[in-house]
Amino acid sequence: MGKKSERKKLKSLGKKLERELNTQVHKWLDHPLTIQEVNDFLEEHVDALSKLREYSELVAQQLNLPTKDDMARIAKLIIQLEEKIDTLEEKVMTLSQSAKETATPLKNLDAASPLLKVNPHITDPRHFLYDLQKMVEREW
Repeated sequence: MGKKSERKKLKSLGKKLERELNTQVHKWLDHPLTIQEVNDFLEEHVDALSKLREYSELVAQQLNLPTKDDMARIAKLIIQLEEKIDTLEEKVMTLSQSAKETATPLKNLDAASPLLKVNPHITDPRHFLYDLQKMVEREW
């Protein structure tokens, strides 16, 4: 039984000590001088970080290395480029589908006009659509 009472005493002593420490910490943190000292330290820290960043950018420029800002700009440009490529792909697919739907089968082109034998791409747009369709099918 003696051990249980010793544990109780030790536990209550620990709780009392914790309350007293919390009270002291709160008093210390609520003190205006402490707050001012922490603010001063943080201002100095921010100044040091900005100087360090300036120096690192200067060194990076001298060594011809990309900086963090350079990498961020490149990332934005890549995202914009990917969006434009997606838009172009959609347009090409739409044009390809449209060409498939509107193109008539190319049969008896030689009989259509004697000029087709000279340069069929200029005189008959069906050749152009046919060639475009074949090119799209090969590429995509």
